[in-house]
Amino acid sequence: MKLQVICMKRAFIILSVCMALSSGCCNVATAQDVDYEQTVMIVDLRLTQFVNDMNSLMQLVSHASLATLGDIERDYNSLDFRWNVYYQAQQVYIADNEHLLDIVAAYQQTKENVKTIVEKQKKILIAKQLISETEKLIEEKLPIYDDLLSDAKKYSATDKTQEQLDRVKLDESIHFSEVETKYQAAIQASADIDELKPRIKSLNAGYIDIKNKSNMIAQMAYVPFMERIKNYIVGFAIVAVMMLIVSVIHSKIVTIKQMRDNAKKLKEQYIKDGKDEIPSI
Repeated sequence: MKLQVICMKRAFIILSVCMALSSGCCNVATAQDVDYEQTVMIVDLRLTQFVNDMNSLMQLVSHASLATLGDIERDYNSLDFRWNVYYQAQQVYIADNEHLLDIVAAYQQTKENVKTIVEKQKKILIAKQLISETEKLIEEKLPIYDDLLSDAKKYSATDKTQEQLDRVKLDESIHFSEVETKYQAAIQASADIDELKPRIKSLNAGYIDIKNKSNMIAQMAYVPFMERIKNYIVGFAIVAVMMLIVSVIHSKIVTIKQMRDNAKKLKEQYIKDGKDEIPSI
C-alpha cells in the first residue's frame, strides 16, 4: 500500500514536470523550478529502483541454498553500500521532500525485512546441513559399534586379552567423541526451529543407540569365573526376593477384594431379608 502511494506521488511529479516543460508561460514555472523538479524526479526514480532491487533480493531468499544465500548477502551489502553513497549525495533534495522521505522509509523497512529473513533462512539451512551430517555419521558408526561391542565381549572373557580390550575402549572413545561433537552442534543449531523437530527426534534415537553401546563397551572388564557365579547367584536371589514381594502384595490385594465382595453380599442379603441392623466390619 505504501509503495502504491509512492508510485502515485511519483506520477504526479512526472506529470507536473512535463506540464512545466510544455508550457511557455514564465508565470507557470521558472527554468530553475523546472531543473529542481527534474532532479527530484530523477532522485525519485533512482530511490524507487533501490527499493525494487531490495525487494527482488527478498524474493530469492526462500528458495536459496546455503551457497546462493552467500551470494544474496554479498548483493545485499553491495546494494546497501550504493544506496548510502547515493543517499548522502542527494540529501539536500531528500530532506526537503516528503515523498522522497517516504521512499527512504520504505527502503529502510525493506532492508530490515531482508536482513531478518536472510538470518532466519541461514540458521535453518545450517541446522539442516549439520543434522544431515550427523545422521550420516551415526549411520556409518552403528556397524562399527556392533564390531567394537563384539570385540569387547570377546576380549573381556579372559584376563590374557586385557591389552586388546583396552585398545578397543580407546578406539571406541575416539569414535564417540566424533559423534558427540557432531550431535551437540546439530542440537544447538536446530534449537527453536519447529520444522526440524521430527528430524531431531529421529536423530536422538540413533544417538541414544550409539551412547548405550558406548556405555556397554566402557563397562566391559574381565570377571573371574567364581566372581561371575557369585554375581549370578546374587542377581538371581534379588530377582527371587522381588518376585516373592510382588506375590505377597498380590495375595493381599486379592484377599482384601474378596473381603469387600463378601461384605457387600452379606449387606445385600440382610436388606433382602428385611433386617434393620446390618453388621459392619
